[in-house]
Amino acid sequence: MDHVPGIRQAFCPIYPILAVFPVCSSVQEPKPAPMATSTEIQQRHSVIRGWLETGASHATVATMICARFDLSRSTAYEDIKKVQPLIDECDDGPSTAELEEPDLNGVLGMLQHQFNIAAATGDVPAMTKLVGAIDKAKRWNGRTATLQGSPNNGYV
Repeated sequence: MDHVPGIRQAFCPIYPILAVFPVCSSVQEPKPAPMATSTEIQQRHSVIRGWLETGASHATVATMICARFDLSRSTAYEDIKKVQPLIDECDDGPSTAELEEPDLNGVLGMLQHQFNIAAATGDVPAMTKLVGAIDKAKRWNGRTATLQGSPNNGYV
């Protein structure tokens, strides 16, 4: 028998000159890629939606899908076709409750709470930023940023 690269031949133990059958040593059948679970597909669609919402073209997103998820281009376009209608249907605009003026006392309370946390942890840069945010919130409503009883407008 002729020698084929990658295949070694097994010989009969009684007559070592006779080849019995070829044995494959380095050539193996490629294993098919495992199928994605529904959770993996949902995660992939979430990433694809994010890419599409940035305004990237379908061709660019398809290329990114192929590179990131090791999929064929046709599968990438199938995923885009599944995700695009979800984006088109979704109304990401503000709700009617968001169109109303924010409650100033709620905003000030939230900022004060964050300030208290920053003070408790000793985070001076965060405290400085929060004092500025509180001042802006008070000015936004027309209130002054002065503290009662302070001769220098609340600043030490």
